[in-house]
Amino acid sequence: MPYANLETATVLWKKLQKPFNNSLPYFCFMHLYIKNMVCNRCILVVQQELKSLDIDNCKVSLGEVEIADEIPKEKLEQFEKNLDALGFELLDNSKKQIIEKIKNIIIQKVHHAQCISPLKGWR
Repeated sequence: MPYANLETATVLWKKLQKPFNNSLPYFCFMHLYIKNMVCNRCILVVQQELKSLDIDNCKVSLGEVEIADEIPKEKLEQFEKNLDALGFELLDNSKKQIIEKIKNIIIQKVHHAQCISPLKGWR
């Protein structure tokens, strides 16, 4: 699709290059879904597993991993085994992925909600 001018194309290109963590491009090559991630510690554990397998350029959030590089099949299988040993599960079924996304949204809302007392005057 041709752009009206070079300036518009340049702005769009810069948006695509916007980093996640100052090193990861805005796009990702692989998107993995992980079951049973419920807190920030789970995120750290998954990040450590990725680092131990020399998988860089990734963004980890609750239930998801976005990876900018292609991962060899052997490393992906090892990552899946390591996750399983830690109590996580790599999801490949789209229905399970959607369910896990919904659960993670609810978890984030509950963890980051301000505590409001249901009882008047209760502290």
